[in-house]
Amino acid sequence: MSSVEAIPAIASYLAASGVDFHFRTNVTGASTGVLHTGRGDIEASTIVVAAGHDTDMLFPDLAEEANIQRCLLHMLEVDAPPGSRFSPVILTGTAVLRYRGLSQRAAAQSIRDRLARDHPDLLAALVNVKMSQRPNGRLVLGDTHAYAHTHDPFRDENLTICSCVSFTRCSGHRYGCAAGGTASMRTAKQKTTSCVSRCRECSLLASRTGRA
Repeated sequence: MSSVEAIPAIASYLAASGVDFHFRTNVTGASTGVLHTGRGDIEASTIVVAAGHDTDMLFPDLAEEANIQRCLLHMLEVDAPPGSRFSPVILTGTAVLRYRGLSQRAAAQSIRDRLARDHPDLLAALVNVKMSQRPNGRLVLGDTHAYAHTHDPFRDENLTICSCVSFTRCSGHRYGCAAGGTASMRTAKQKTTSCVSRCRECSLLASRTGRA
């Protein structure tokens, strides 16, 4: 399921069923029976606050008590190799460490030890090496995780490099960035200017894989 398509479709369905949506409306606070917004107050018998990490904007004391932090994810969208289709989401062993239902199993420790020994860069960036294909054919590669109350607004290029090398290791394809910023996946046999050859940091990481 593509969230880009599913979310507006669900909203349209609910709107047609009589649900009122107030888009582009900033919520500034909530009290018993009243939701305060930038467009005025909205009265309701029941108010559900589902602001996620932005809970600290409405209830800072509760957020501080619960130590709510923002999780910054770094993902890549690239062109798939011509003619390729990937029906399922592809996960690797890093998913065992990422998801609680798997990370608490005894076998997870051996995976953690192996990554710490062979690929400490993945552990440091909390990388979950996975891939899914969007309906338009492009691939979504992910993802890194960083936790903090406030994040730097600028993208860390080293995370792109780390993701690039991760997928070079496990897929046999190289991730390349064209001058215009578009990304693609090409087979290692194809001639391409990839980040492995363009970035010194990436070359150092890729040298561990034998694909540099």
